[in-house]
Order: sequence, then structure tokens, then C-alpha cells
Amino acid sequence: MVCDVAEPSLSRGRLLVRTSYSVISAGTESAGLDKSCVESPSQDSPKIAVGYSAAGTVIGVGDGVEGYSKGDRVACAGVGYASHAEVISVPMNLSVPIPATVSSRDAAFCTLGAIAMQGIRRAAPQLGEIVVVVGLGLLGQLGAQMLSAAGCDTIGIDLSAERIAVAESLGLDLGLLATDIGTTERILNATDGHGADSTIIYAHSPLSDICNEAFKYTRRRGRIVVVGAVGMDLQRSDFFRREQDFLISCSYGPGRYDPTYEEEGRDYPYEFVRWTENRNMRSFLRLVEKGKVRLDPLVTSVFSIDDAPAAYEQVLSSNSRLAVVLRYGDEE
Repeated sequence: MVCDVAEPSLSRGRLLVRTSYSVISAGTESAGLDKSCVESPSQDSPKIAVGYSAAGTVIGVGDGVEGYSKGDRVACAGVGYASHAEVISVPMNLSVPIPATVSSRDAAFCTLGAIAMQGIRRAAPQLGEIVVVVGLGLLGQLGAQMLSAAGCDTIGIDLSAERIAVAESLGLDLGLLATDIGTTERILNATDGHGADSTIIYAHSPLSDICNEAFKYTRRRGRIVVVGAVGMDLQRSDFFRREQDFLISCSYGPGRYDPTYEEEGRDYPYEFVRWTENRNMRSFLRLVEKGKVRLDPLVTSVFSIDDAPAAYEQVLSSNSRLAVVLRYGDEE
């Protein structure tokens, strides 16, 4: 349901932004919705603002905000801030300037790019390492491209042959269908029997098999990083015997869930925290600017905000969905 609500007011430490585009996060947002609430919403249902990755133009600059002016294009992040809405109020540290050659549509992927990037930073891959990407939805597609840009060999695993084909067209070195028999053996064969240096799990599944299988095809003293929501009934003997590191990646990066950083605008010292969530967002946009991350092949469709129910219906009904984008107003 699309609702008319009051426009947010300008607050200290925040930017008021007129949205140009926002991206529906198929995995995260569909987890909290079902088809009934899209097709037959109740007038009595609570109205919940959804979305957390958007881009637009600054129409107001709050007290205490430096480096921004009216008319600047910005990418914005944050649940409850960068919602699917025509006007949003976003804290300074959850906003970044958009490079001149990057479209606002592409910049609207900024939050999702930062999430994918933080998973890679937790894995800390080295040049030439082999990294397995589990789950080639939107986050996995972005992560695989960034790993290739960092000089890593990439192996992708997914349930969809269509998503694997998209990833291979964007540089994935080897795509494996999760339902095929012998996935672990194929990864071991591709790594001379050693296993992958790292595995990054972007998939969403209640099953613990995803993690437990990763222990088997990741090398001794390798790293397994969980970004997506997966089951964690872990078989200790597998990773204990191989002395593997099992790591969790927290959303966009350092600063996430810290109100002093996100709401009060207190940055972390650059020399001590090199990659905050804001700096991850800026880094992602630089990769897009240089053409090292391509977004056009990932856009399944673009809907006007007035047609948002149809957009969500597509998100909930398509197993091969990638990026569904909402457009506000006229094209750029």
C-alpha cells in the first residue's frame, strides 16, 4: 500500500532529501512481508516505512551538518531513514555525495554495496586468493564483482542457473548450481585439493547446511564470513579440526547500530577505523564510478513509486529476482 504521510521536518545533524530512486532489497524486505499484505492490504494494518537504500537531491541542510548544500546529489542509507518515500530525513553519517558521472539510480545501490563490501573486508582477501561466494542474489552479485576487482578468483554457488549466468557475464570465474551433486569436490578440484581461501555467505536460509558445507571446501586456517541470515547449528569438529576462522559481518560496517555515530554524527578516527559504514559507501560509489562494479545487468525492473505494490508483488513472486528499483518523479 502506498500512503500519503506528512513530509519530515528538517532536524539538526540531518539532511532533508528529495528521493530520486530507491532499491528494494529483495532478501531483507521480503522476509518481513508476504503476498497477502501486498495484494490485499488492510486499512487497519499498521503503516510501516520500508527500505534503506536510496539516492536523491538535498533540499535542506540541518544545523551542524558540514560539506553539503541544497542541490547536492547524495546517496543515503539506514532503516527508518532512507525509506521508500518521496522526501526523507537522513543523518549526516548515513549520507554520501554522489560522483558527477554516477547516476542517481546507480547511487541508490550504495547501502547494498556497502553491506556486500563489509563482508569482503571481514574476509580480508589477498591478491590472487580464491574466494567462494554463496548466494548470488543482489548482495552476492555485488560482492563477486568487488572480489574480482580486488584481484581474487571467484567461485559462486546459487540455486538459480539464471543468477549464475548473470554473475558469469560479470566476471565470475566458476559458477556452481547448489542442487548439483559434488559441489564440494568441484571446489577442491579447482583449488588443487586445498580448498578456498575464504567463503563469504550472502545467502538467506534457515538451514545450517550452508555453513557446515563451507567448512569442508574452505582450506585449513581459511575464513568463513556470514553476511546473510542462515542457520547456525554448526558442526564444531569440521572447523575446529581445520582451525578455521568463523566471522560475522555487521551490515554496512563500523558505526552501524551505534547511535553516537549514526544519529549524533560523531565519526570514528580515520587512523583507527579505516572503514566505517560511511567510508564503505563512498568506496562503493568510487568502484561504480570507475566501472569496476556494473549495475545495469542487475536491474530486473524499474517501477514508479505509485506502482510500488506491483514492484513488491514481483519481488515476492520471482525466485530469480535481483534488483527492483523505485523511481520518483521524472527521469534524470
